[in-house]
Parts: sequence; structure tokens; C-alpha cells
Amino acid sequence: MNLPVFFLSFANNALAPLPALEKESESIYRLLTPAAKAQRIQIHREPFASIENTTHYLMQYQHQISVFHYAGHANSTQLILRDQSAFAQGIAQQLAQQKSLKLVFLNGCTTRQQVSLLLDLGIPAVIATSNTINDDTAYKFADFFYTAIAASKSIKLAFETAAANVLTKTGHLPRIYRGTALRSMNH
Repeated sequence: MNLPVFFLSFANNALAPLPALEKESESIYRLLTPAAKAQRIQIHREPFASIENTTHYLMQYQHQISVFHYAGHANSTQLILRDQSAFAQGIAQQLAQQKSLKLVFLNGCTTRQQVSLLLDLGIPAVIATSNTINDDTAYKFADFFYTAIAASKSIKLAFETAAANVLTKTGHLPRIYRGTALRSMNH
């Protein structure tokens, strides 16, 4: 039986470390583990994402990946992986080959410009950010989002819950708001 795969990709940079990245990785893994133990999903966690291992596991889990989560440094055209920058167009092409992919979550700065590319390639839902974001705030947003997903909430409701919780805790929505583009929803 091929279980849906949650592909969790984390890329910290030694020159500009993100202290909350390890907490984010651990938190999401902890939140999703009960579903994995109940054999509802499979988790693949890549703590030191590189182009080589990302490409390898995207092929390894061909047509099984349901969620692709990236956390680390990024910009409008690239995800900054462990070994080098990965161009968004190439990653998007690889993700488009995942026929069961429901969500791409880009938890890095200024990734909003990658949303149209992903949607045009048929990805149903994308979460990204339109500006720079504080490392701890990005972690908290992801934690709230996956807490809701683990409680069987929809992507839309998980997003709204995470945004509201971060707003409640920080008092700032614009810096943490993750732009979503959902083909079947009005966002």
C-alpha cells in the first residue's frame, strides 16, 4: 500500500543560520508522527536538503508525495539548499510530476513569486510569503498550521488558524501572512 508522503525539507545555512529551523523540523515531525504510526501517512524528513537528495527522494516517492514542505532561506527565484541554490523553475517541474501532490508550503522569505509557477503547473495549493519573515515567526506559523493539519483540518482552515494564532501572539499579520493561492477557493 502506497501511503501519502509528507516530504519535509529543511536547509540551514552555516553562514546565515536559522536557529528555529531545527525546532520547526522537530515540531512538524512530532505533530505528524501519530498519523504515520496509524499508517495514514508516511513522513520523509530531509534535515540537510541538497539538490541531489531532494531530486533523489522526489523520484523515489514518485506519485506518493501529498505535501512538500520547504523551510530555509529563499528568494523569489530560488530555494537555498545545503549545497547550493536550487532554481524554483526546476524544483517546480519536479513537483509537478507528483500526481498526488496537494500542497507546496514554502516557508522561506519572499517566495510568493514562485506561487504562479507552481499553480500553472497544476499544484492545487501553495503557501508562500511575500516578504522577509522572522525565523521564529515562520516556525510558529508552521507549528500552528501542522497542528491544525494533524487535527484533520482542511488546508484552508489550517492556514487561517495559523495566521490568526500568530497574529494573536505577535500582533503582526503583514510580516507573517502566508499568501495562499488555491485553485478551488477564493483567495
